[in-house]
Amino acid sequence: MTRKTYAPEFRAQVVKEALETGNSALVARRHTMNENIVNRWVREHKHGKNPKPGNRCFRENRNRSNSAF
Repeated sequence: MTRKTYAPEFRAQVVKEALETGNSALVARRHTMNENIVNRWVREHKHGKNPKPGNRCFRENRNRSNSAF
């Protein structure tokens, strides 16, 4: 099974809705998504980490930072 990817525009819209409503569960249900995905996107947005799907540099940096723990 392959991982589903979302367009950056769609991700931005979902984050915007979640921030405006303050209810990520509602937004997730509205878009038939898991709430954890919406929460992660909002968290990444707040920390200035908005990776683009398939961005190899982001994956490498993320793996590198996780290996330190």
